[in-house]
Amino acid sequence: MPGRLATPGLIVALALSMAHFPAGAQTGRTAVHDLVTLFTTWDGKSVNADLSGAAAKHIDYSGMAARAIGQTEWDKLSPGQQREFVTTFRKLVEHRYYPRWHKLFRKGTVSYLSESSANGDVLVRTRLLVGKKRDTLIWRLHQGAGDFLVINLTVGEKDLLSRLSARFHRLMKDDGFDGMMAWLKDKLDEDDEPPLRSGMPTASRS
Repeated sequence: MPGRLATPGLIVALALSMAHFPAGAQTGRTAVHDLVTLFTTWDGKSVNADLSGAAAKHIDYSGMAARAIGQTEWDKLSPGQQREFVTTFRKLVEHRYYPRWHKLFRKGTVSYLSESSANGDVLVRTRLLVGKKRDTLIWRLHQGAGDFLVINLTVGEKDLLSRLSARFHRLMKDDGFDGMMAWLKDKLDEDDEPPLRSGMPTASRS
């Protein structure tokens, strides 16, 4: 069925990956390995509930959203605004970045380099080899409820939170929280639009 997560393959892949690590000894490395396996096994089509739920076990969207706009701005938001932002931010990551990660990990090979601590977080460095091109991937994780959760990802020189944070700060400064949310929802609406027919002119988008 189109868009369906390849569950049997995923289960086998995760079982094999965990065979390399002692039972119950989850580290930042195993968390990254499980997430890479998830996106590699996914068929790359629609982001359904199975994929969304499985990925959310390894990604801290609340922490990621708070860091994206900065703790000072985050603390100014009401609980309702925080929930709205996290929900919309998560959808943006799912629709914009899941397909990109799937393509990267499906085409390439991810190898482990090192794991270290930094300001209370764990940094896992991996290498992505796609053909002859090599990129260093730095995964930032923190420990929550006993498990390590990804809170940022840097691919080469492209840092996910830094890129989003710059845009959010500008929007918050110019248009406030409501303006930022309108921009986020507009981006999601663009993702939901059907592809244009061949030959139809396209408008430039940021």
